[in-house]
Amino acid sequence: MDVFVLPSLWEGLPLSLVLAMGAGVPVVATAVAGVPEVVEDGRTGLLVPPADAAALGAALTRLFTDDASAQRMGHDARAAVLPRFGIDRYVDSIVGLYDRLLEREVA
Repeated sequence: MDVFVLPSLWEGLPLSLVLAMGAGVPVVATAVAGVPEVVEDGRTGLLVPPADAAALGAALTRLFTDDASAQRMGHDARAAVLPRFGIDRYVDSIVGLYDRLLEREVA
């Protein structure tokens, strides 16, 4: 995949976006709800206003015509999401949840 595009009008925290970024794919997404918390515009991807087809097209054109920027954004995206959403973090959060639940049962 060369670019991941998420032109949503509303999103919570889109797992598909996080997975694409974790795979090192440059992203273009609308700046809605939780998306700007994951994508740093211009560094880990490109954010556009919702329902703005011209801005979406311009962002895609930028990534498809500037390979160096696209590769850098993909690399930076992966580096940004893995510590926050990677498997190690996920496992740690599940283990922590189980520990808290077990503490409640014992108490």
